[in-house]
Amino acid sequence: MFDSGDMGGIVCSIEYNGRAFVVSLTRLGAKQDHPLNKRILDYQRHRVNKLKST
Repeated sequence: MFDSGDMGGIVCSIEYNGRAFVVSLTRLGAKQDHPLNKRILDYQRHRVNKLKST
């Protein structure tokens, strides 16, 4: 995970079979029982509100 700045926000990179998949945390879904689910949802709400205000 890394912060790509205002344009992309926090992104998650996963490598599989020699290929990298990168997705913005704003668009990433997590299962309700995932330990970071609440923090992800909080970030997504904050990010969407920030994008709406710009």
